[in-house]
Amino acid sequence: MGRKYTKGEELSDAIRARNAAGETNRAIGESYGLSKRQVEQLISRQNRKGRPRKEAASEEVRQHNELAKLRMQVELLQNFLSEAGCQQAIYKYSNLLNRRFDQPRPNQF
Repeated sequence: MGRKYTKGEELSDAIRARNAAGETNRAIGESYGLSKRQVEQLISRQNRKGRPRKEAASEEVRQHNELAKLRMQVELLQNFLSEAGCQQAIYKYSNLLNRRFDQPRPNQF
């Protein structure tokens, strides 16, 4: 079960502001009745919580990355099949490479 940081969390905004202004952790702790270590750990926790997440890539960027990945895989398969001597399979994969994936496919039924 996690520890409750009630006193420090209530004062976190004030402590962070004073620390940003350049005041020492010892002086901040003495004024609020906390130890230097408590102030250091509070600031450390606040820094961990406030880190922003990576932005999700847009749909267009995701599709572009997937297409590039698939092209690399097709090229790898072509190289493997050319070494193995399977010319029909190479033709099949080269058609796949030249196909436009951004346009809808016609119904095959």
